[in-house]
Amino acid sequence: MKIAKTFATLLEAVTASGIDLSYNKPLALCDIAQLEKKITNPMLMEDGSVMYVYDGKQYGKLLNKFSPFSKCIDNRPFRIAVIKDDEIVMHDTLIDKSDHKLRSAVSKMGFVLA
Repeated sequence: MKIAKTFATLLEAVTASGIDLSYNKPLALCDIAQLEKKITNPMLMEDGSVMYVYDGKQYGKLLNKFSPFSKCIDNRPFRIAVIKDDEIVMHDTLIDKSDHKLRSAVSKMGFVLA
């Protein structure tokens, strides 16, 4: 996944992406403001999507795609990802969400989980 540009804030990345927030702009801006407190590395991808790293206490650092007006939880295993220069490299390695020790070790090594 190619990174087109990185930003200091999620709002800057979302604005640059042109993602339509018109369905409920006040709610979307509130969600963005709340996320800003918990994330790093807002990135605009070449496909126009916005990705960021969420610093989750329970799971470690998680790579996530910004999607206004939708939230979901799934039980799929995590994949290991590396943010390197101008791309995100996804590895085929899967980590079960219940494997707390391995998730912690992966995060300490500088990888993110996706």
